[in-house]
Amino acid sequence: MRLERLVIGSGEHTLSADFHPDLTVVRGLSPSTREALAGEVIDALAGARPGVHLELHAGGRSLTVFRPETGRHRVIDTDSVRDVTDEHLGPNGEIDLFAAAGVDRALARRTIRFTRDDLVPEQESDAWIARLAAADQEALWDTAMRCRASERLLEQASAGGGVSVDDAPIVREIEERHAALVAATDSYERVRLIALTIGTIGALGAVGMTNLDGGPAALPFLLVALFGLALGLRFRRSVDDAAKAERNVLRQAGADDYATFHYERVSALLDSDHERRAFMRAVGDHRRAMAAWTQVAGPAPLPFALEHEDEVRAAAELHAAFGDRSGAP
Repeated sequence: MRLERLVIGSGEHTLSADFHPDLTVVRGLSPSTREALAGEVIDALAGARPGVHLELHAGGRSLTVFRPETGRHRVIDTDSVRDVTDEHLGPNGEIDLFAAAGVDRALARRTIRFTRDDLVPEQESDAWIARLAAADQEALWDTAMRCRASERLLEQASAGGGVSVDDAPIVREIEERHAALVAATDSYERVRLIALTIGTIGALGAVGMTNLDGGPAALPFLLVALFGLALGLRFRRSVDDAAKAERNVLRQAGADDYATFHYERVSALLDSDHERRAFMRAVGDHRRAMAAWTQVAGPAPLPFALEHEDEVRAAAELHAAFGDRSGAP
């Protein structure tokens, strides 16, 4: 299977990416945007999001996957101009090129997405196994199962609303940036009146003292006025920095502003308020589950732990048998 072209439409925005026959390198993306783009590629092969179209070569045929905003999603054999959708349906009746090839979608997702966590030196791998083995095994694997369950619920909520599970990181990052902007704006609004009052009192005092005793007596009041001005500018700078950070992440997500993002990437993709709440609740549950995993397992990634579960359990039994828990880094 070789990808040739990916087209992603969202409202007025369209992203088109042509793939090189051998290797395509995409650079300049933030981690969350990179995750989202990788998810779009995976969901183009097996997903229900409207507006995601794909051209590929598979099984000796050139195929085009159409997912219009309205209308039936289809797979077309472009050589014979024949509708071959029925040959590429998954168990749920949606287009799934993984299922058509006899590949489990979850396994394909983990295999295709190669991250830095997969580049584990042997020494670090041993250290992670030792760290995991030294942890409370019941808490460790209970938390791992909780993370997997939250991931499945997130996938279900995503599928139900036509969004991608890989939208979660970019949604979370944008929401965090927007919350920071709102907090900075609220702080500025609270301080602005105080700073204005201080500056006004200082300026009026300086003018009055200048008229009465000349310049030297006005200096303390000028300092008070400057303090009020500096205070207001400091909090205003915080607002500008927060707004710039939000604009940067929105630009990476292909949105002009927060309202546009919320409409095009969330509201426009989820048909009802119930689906929006379900998706955001699933995002929050998954985030909390992963935070709990970090508390139990430290820096060891969850996929690594699941892949090396037998080794971790064996090492934990040795720790328990010999009472040696000093191997954890």
